[in-house]
Amino acid sequence: MERKKNIFARGADYGALLGIWMAVMALAWIYADLAAPLALLGLFMMVATPVVIYRFQRHEFLASEGKAPFADVWMLGILMIICASLITAVVTYVVFQFMRPEFIYNQATLAAQIYESAPELDLTEVATVLRTAIEQGALPSPIQVVMSMFWFATFTGSVLSAFTAALARMFPPK
Repeated sequence: MERKKNIFARGADYGALLGIWMAVMALAWIYADLAAPLALLGLFMMVATPVVIYRFQRHEFLASEGKAPFADVWMLGILMIICASLITAVVTYVVFQFMRPEFIYNQATLAAQIYESAPELDLTEVATVLRTAIEQGALPSPIQVVMSMFWFATFTGSVLSAFTAALARMFPPK
């Protein structure tokens, strides 16, 4: 007799798939400076991410024959996001630490150059702060950047999954 997985197991299963999606998206952004089409891929994936989350939530809502309450569908989204963010964090950390250790420094330097070259934006003070941070070695470490990204993705994904959960429950199953 097959026993149905609980919401935590289903969230982890879907989160693994979403984690692959988000890790590829992160890699596209990280390597976009080396291959411009990756920026478009990253942008497309970012815009499509809510649709991916919605599809998983809608699938679960339909599997419950329309009986899953909002809290269950939302919790599924939150669990998916947490699992996916963990996978993405590990992949991103490995890239920042071992494959592109100069990435954070290069991006900070590029940002400072852009801010300095556009005086009409009045961001010269930001450029000065960035230059000072670069010169003093005060840029964040790879783990600091990755953990900030993890918490940002987890929080925004949790809020996003509330909206997608409401949409997933909007139309009853046929």
